Amino acid sequence: MAALHISIAAEEVTRISGFPVTNALIATYVAMVILILLALYSRFVKTPGWLTMGLSLIWGFCEDALGKKAFLAFPIVMTLFLFIVTNNLLGLLPGVGSVTYNHVPLLRSPSADLSTTLALATVAFVTIQFVSLKSLGAKGFMHRFIHITKPATYPLGLLEILLEFAKILSFAFRLLGNIFAGEVLLAVMTFLVPFVLPAPFYGLEIVVALLQGFIFALLTIIFTSTAMAAHE
Repeated sequence: MAALHISIAAEEVTRISGFPVTNALIATYVAMVILILLALYSRFVKTPGWLTMGLSLIWGFCEDALGKKAFLAFPIVMTLFLFIVTNNLLGLLPGVGSVTYNHVPLLRSPSADLSTTLALATVAFVTIQFVSLKSLGAKGFMHRFIHITKPATYPLGLLEILLEFAKILSFAFRLLGNIFAGEVLLAVMTFLVPFVLPAPFYGLEIVVALLQGFIFALLTIIFTSTAMAAHE
């Protein structure tokens, strides 16, 4: 019987000009190709109904929370949603995690790699600060943290700055934990009972894949809305 293979970190498949290429990185490019093809199909053929529904849903939340500034955040938030959902579903495809190259799995869900989730969290963080700056102006943005003329605000301001950067870790580890735990569950169930038993878990993980993308997008919108509020 083949051994069960589980790795927390993404594994190196090969090297190109000395640069390590991991299975999560390969899967990331696969996800990017899928999204580019989807964009081209939507542009020149027809926008799928499920995509139109997703666009309307995310835009509705952006408009309700951000008002006239919704157009600043929507493109990034929608891109994050689609990219995360594609990454999550990619990890559920047959062969992902089981097809190997150089004795390691060729593909791994990018959302189960900390490097990817940290990068996505950083994009969300920059989006939040950018919309806040555009909404409040330089002075209002600075007053979110520190009033130069009010020294009493300095300790709380430093704490507020730390809490802002903590959002990166919150975003990254929430997504990583949910997706990696799901992959481990599927791997164990498939290893123990290869046929009928894993089917319900696959259905559950599809729901989780969609839900995690939505939660990531929704939290970005909520944090952006909070960052747009003027502070006294």
